Amino acid sequence: MISRFFRRIFHGPAHHPDQLLHAPRIPYVAQYTLVAIGVGTLFPVGSMVYLLFIHNLPITVDAMVKLQQQEVLLWVIDSAPVVLAIYAFVLGLREDRLRETFVKLIEERENVTELQRLTRQLERRTNQLRAITQLSGRFSVREDLHDLLKTMLEHIRLNFGYYHAHIYLLNEETDELVVAEGTGTAGEKLKAQQHAIPRSAETSLVARAARTGEVVWVDNVRESKDWLPNPLLPHTYSEIAVPIILRDSVVGVLDVQESRIGAFDEGDANMLNILAAQIAAAIRNIRIFERVDAALAETKAVQEHYQQQVWDRTRITRRRRGKAIFSRPGAPPLSENTVLHGRQQALSQKKPTVVTLPSNDALEHALVAPIKFGSAPIGEVQLYGRDANTPWSDDELQFIEAVLYQVAQAAENLRLFEETQERANRERLITEIGEKMRRAPDIESLMQVTVSELERVLGGARTFVKLGTAQRLLQSERQENLPPPKPSGNPPDKRSNGTAAVAKE
Repeated sequence: MISRFFRRIFHGPAHHPDQLLHAPRIPYVAQYTLVAIGVGTLFPVGSMVYLLFIHNLPITVDAMVKLQQQEVLLWVIDSAPVVLAIYAFVLGLREDRLRETFVKLIEERENVTELQRLTRQLERRTNQLRAITQLSGRFSVREDLHDLLKTMLEHIRLNFGYYHAHIYLLNEETDELVVAEGTGTAGEKLKAQQHAIPRSAETSLVARAARTGEVVWVDNVRESKDWLPNPLLPHTYSEIAVPIILRDSVVGVLDVQESRIGAFDEGDANMLNILAAQIAAAIRNIRIFERVDAALAETKAVQEHYQQQVWDRTRITRRRRGKAIFSRPGAPPLSENTVLHGRQQALSQKKPTVVTLPSNDALEHALVAPIKFGSAPIGEVQLYGRDANTPWSDDELQFIEAVLYQVAQAAENLRLFEETQERANRERLITEIGEKMRRAPDIESLMQVTVSELERVLGGARTFVKLGTAQRLLQSERQENLPPPKPSGNPPDKRSNGTAAVAKE
């Protein structure tokens, strides 16, 4: 009861740990003892005044001393200040220790609260890092840039919990930052509208990040002078713009917005910087893929053109070889139009295909297929006469495709073999002619060997060879009368100054 009295005096009616924490730092021992002495003194003083009053004695020192000697109870009452002081001292010690305990508990509670906050923040950062790790695997995969950006923003929305995020890519021709992808309905509308911000715009955090190449964030955009509001995002209160830098050049900006003030810190800036670096790496990889695709397409086109040229020049096509026809006895004849139609169909297909023939033919269907070496067609095959009620199975089509692949490989090998033979024959002829020329004793003989060998190998009707500079040759052409042609059996005409001629009827 007495302790409750002291608490009410110093702490009021409520006794709460926060009140003890913020209570005056004067020790309770001193406070309680002084109050106890003051209160205890009231007891003997009050008792003395009371006794003087009922005994009708004057309030003098002599009367008090006389009364003190007569009343033994006053000696007990006089000890009240001492007793109360001792009790208050003990109670003050207890209260001091209790306050210290409460202060420690409150500090521990605050530490636990801070620890819980840090734990939640750590979990959030862990989830963000996990999301970034998952995204990094996709950045190395060959994928369309817009699909990749859309996937990345969806990960940001799910794992980072931001109000809105979108990505601007720099259009170097117009020097504008154009929305490539965005989250939610607002992002779709911005992309459909091809929303763009000039890089030189002064009232835009995105433009400032693109110009400076540094992270820009504002805790309260409503108080920022260079904030550009967007009617599609009315709840934006804080914003961070992270430049996407590729080879020291800004190629875009990752813009993230939140619906509360002061939503971003250094941790968010670091995380978004990592994401921006990964986006830059993805853009670089996709550009490399595009260049490789273009180079492969060009190489493929050159290879196809080369294949067509070499097959046009080969003796297989020049001498109308490489053709075979099989017809069963009694098979209906095929018109030229049917064969031409089947050839056109075969060359337009990528694999064996059943096509419908013109209605004026006796047959209704045919199986056609191109013969390809690589991707260049080098032939075709046509199969007619199969019963319409017996369709071609997938196994048969795969079998035909495999056989035609072998045909193409074997035909290319034979073409290369013939080409090698032709080259070897040409080199042999060149060597033989060169040997004959080296055995010539003089210029006239060299000219005769030259025209004779050229006429023999190439079969020209007239062959002329003459040495000299261009000016001399043009002058001699106007001055000289060329000899009349002679039969090929006659030896070449001998002429001076390194001239020889031969004619053949």
